[in-house]
This record gives sequence, C-alpha cells and structure tokens, in this order.
Amino acid sequence: MATPIIEVVNLVKKYRNSIALDNINTQFYSGCTTAILGPNASGKSTLLKCILRLVLPDSGKVIIQGKDWHINTYTQECVAYMPQIPALPDNQNWLSLLSLLCALNPNHSANLDLANELGVDKFASKPFSTLSGGSKQKIVASVAFLFPRPIYILDEPTVGLDPVATIIIKKKIKSMVASGHSVLLTSHVLSEVDELADNLIYLLEGQIKYSGTSLELKKRYQANNIELALAHLLGECQNIAG
Repeated sequence: MATPIIEVVNLVKKYRNSIALDNINTQFYSGCTTAILGPNASGKSTLLKCILRLVLPDSGKVIIQGKDWHINTYTQECVAYMPQIPALPDNQNWLSLLSLLCALNPNHSANLDLANELGVDKFASKPFSTLSGGSKQKIVASVAFLFPRPIYILDEPTVGLDPVATIIIKKKIKSMVASGHSVLLTSHVLSEVDELADNLIYLLEGQIKYSGTSLELKKRYQANNIELALAHLLGECQNIAG
C-alpha cells in the first residue's frame, strides 16, 4: 500500500462556540488530485489552512512526508499554495515579485512555463493595483507553480479566469499529477472536479461525510456525474440528521 504524503490525525479546530473541524482523520497521496468539497462553512478552508500551518488546530496533527508539520520551514519547502483571493502588494509588479521570490529560493530555478502560457509578460511591469481580477489570478497561479514542490494546494484555482486560461491551468494540474506530485484543490465548479479529481473528501459541519474515489461515489448512487452523486449524498446526510 502506498505511503501517504500527508496524514491528518485527529484534527480539531474551534472558533468560539462553533467547531470548524471535528476530529478529522484523512490521508493524501502522491500522483493524484484530491478535491475537498462541501457547502460554505463546512471546514474546507480551515482544513487547508491547517495543512499550510496558517491556522493552528486546537488538537491533532498534520504529518507531511513523514515529518510533523510543526517544523514550519519544512512545510514551506514541501507545499505550494494558490489562494482563492489574490493578496498582492499594490505597488509591486510581476517583475519585482519574481525577483524577490527568486532571491528567497536560491536553490531552485524559477519555472516560467505557466507564466508564459498565461501571457503574464503582457502586464509584467504594471503595478498590481492596476490589474484586473483575472490578471491577478494568473499571477497567483504562476507563483504557485514557480518552484518545484511535492504538494500543491489550490483554492478555487480557475475562479475569475477566461476559458483559455482555465484550460491552461487544468492542463498544468494534470501534468503535475502525471509526474507524481500531489494536488489538493477546492472548487465550486463540479464539472471541473469531475474532470480533475481522482479522490474526493466531502465535508459537512466540520465532519468528513465521504472519503474515497470519485468513481466510487458515482457508482454508489448510480450517477453519471459528481453533481448528481453529491446531491444524493447531501440528501442522505440531511435525512440522517433529521
């Protein structure tokens, strides 16, 4: 059996009186894409941020490549992150950001293939404050794939992108998985999940309601797409809760 690249063990996170993650146990593997799904406030972003060590859980742990993620520098070396909302300094541009990132990663050569495909050079010298949301998203995507990492965490990676850029990003994800990397993503575009995801984790109120392959979920409910399968799963969860 394959060794997981990420192990999440008994993870609990509370915000005041609400439980964002309720004793989460799951694993992620190299060479596959795992989609983390669920309605708003289900715990998706909290789970990703705990893996990234942007949020510290109340209890439990995350193990990355066999090492405890409390070693913060190790997490940074292993994981690349593409946030849903680009947070870029208004007074900088792509060229100045690229120079800074290269200085911070002296042991790796920057891979500009994705940036070139997305046409980032067309607005490379323009301040981020002048760019559209789609252009900023292209910058953030280019940053995520700039240096080699075994794990890529992508939060709504195609939101705000035009169809051509969306195709380029999806092609890049498939390429990284084919070369043995692990991709964790969230997406509200279920046709995209159907196309990209090998495995699914469905969260509801901080608990995992499904963990397995997308094919197994569709087979369980005799559905020909993820959207229908998830509708059946959610209905089943609501009936149990009622």
